[in-house]
Amino acid sequence: LLGRPALPPGFLIGDFANMIGADGEGATKVVPIAVTEKLIAWNQLVQDKQVPVEIAPDMDLGAMAWIRVFWNWILPRERGYRVNGTILNGGAGAYQLAVQRTNLARNSVDRSAIFERRDSSAEAAFRVMAGEAAKWLVAPADMEADKAVAAAARAMGDPQPLPASQVFDEALNLLLPVRQQVNQGLVDFPEARRRLSQAEAMIARLPSNSGLRAELARVIDNLRKSVPAG
Repeated sequence: LLGRPALPPGFLIGDFANMIGADGEGATKVVPIAVTEKLIAWNQLVQDKQVPVEIAPDMDLGAMAWIRVFWNWILPRERGYRVNGTILNGGAGAYQLAVQRTNLARNSVDRSAIFERRDSSAEAAFRVMAGEAAKWLVAPADMEADKAVAAAARAMGDPQPLPASQVFDEALNLLLPVRQQVNQGLVDFPEARRRLSQAEAMIARLPSNSGLRAELARVIDNLRKSVPAG
């Protein structure tokens, strides 16, 4: 009604079960925070199409826990998703993060993914994987299609497209400072134009039907209204 895009369903970031013992204790705290931080950074970039994000309260009701289960069953949230998962050991010294997205309107898991990484510490590995999980939550089709798109490009002899995950991070690095300058009314116009042009060239390397490409093109167009050509 106000001419703005409809808000997408929000995310309630839940707990992540630790299945790797002492090494996973820090990761159980890091993962929800890292997921939330990445989602909030994306919200700041897209600005008028922010996805509501909150961390689920950690309530230990003891013997009365059945009340929470009953309440959630009787009155599920009308919109949005709960995100939780498991911290695991992978093969050959790798760590794994299993993530599931539960549709709160139907109270059923509608999407899941597993991320794997080797790193010097469990906490460092899970922080990176949590960032990947956040990107997957924002653009699941693009993130899941990365490998298939790269394989198809190699088979056709086409230029290797940039991975959607890399584009997501580089777009934040290039465009979020411009968004912040625009919001503050203190724009470095030559630098902002350089960043916008660089981001435009970068997203052109995504597949034409990419949802992430369309979303970032919308962001760039919006920022250009405040950063006219020199």
